[in-house]
Amino acid sequence: MASGLLAILFNAHQESISFRLGTRQRDVHWTCVLDTAKPEAARPAFEHMSEFPLQGRSLTVLRAELPTIPSKT
Repeated sequence: MASGLLAILFNAHQESISFRLGTRQRDVHWTCVLDTAKPEAARPAFEHMSEFPLQGRSLTVLRAELPTIPSKT
């Protein structure tokens, strides 16, 4: 998979907030690269249009995993 999109989510509030993860392209999967609320946790993946529970006073970086386009040979 090639990647080219990042989502950086900030939550300055003390309560958690849900973000819906989506793009125009529907076959995108999102991988958590950094989560300051859970720095040592496993890095989950999320499907297109799923909700990400961003914890209070945290920052998260998600990387979009785009399908690779076969090269024409």
